[in-house]
Amino acid sequence: MSRRARGFTLLEMLVAIGIFALVSVIAYSALNQVLRVRAHIEAEREHWRQLALTFLRLEEDLGQFRERWVHDIDGRDLSPFILRPTDTRPLGDPSLELTRGGRLLVAGDPRSDLQRVAWRLSEGRLWRLSWAVLDRAP
Repeated sequence: MSRRARGFTLLEMLVAIGIFALVSVIAYSALNQVLRVRAHIEAEREHWRQLALTFLRLEEDLGQFRERWVHDIDGRDLSPFILRPTDTRPLGDPSLELTRGGRLLVAGDPRSDLQRVAWRLSEGRLWRLSWAVLDRAP
């Protein structure tokens, strides 16, 4: 009686390695696709979060509007609420400028809670500007 050798033949091993390689390539491409979609979703989520924060800040500014006239450089009174056409130059006038209240002050601070803020659309981005004083210096 002859003893038969136990184990796998070279052909069986090559077939098994080929099947494993094929399954590995399919799994890797699926994982790569999931990671790309996840990165896209994260970027989209961050975009919408920034947009929501911008609208929240704009709503807060408009909700805290105060009717306080502002003195211009030459002493003229400027409206407490100014709405202009969009000026996209880097140093152009803001599209929306207003006086708002509600600035947080430390107890005993002699300053007013009023603040001058403006919104400008420039280079495809919406910028919020604020000044430490209400009136413009000469």
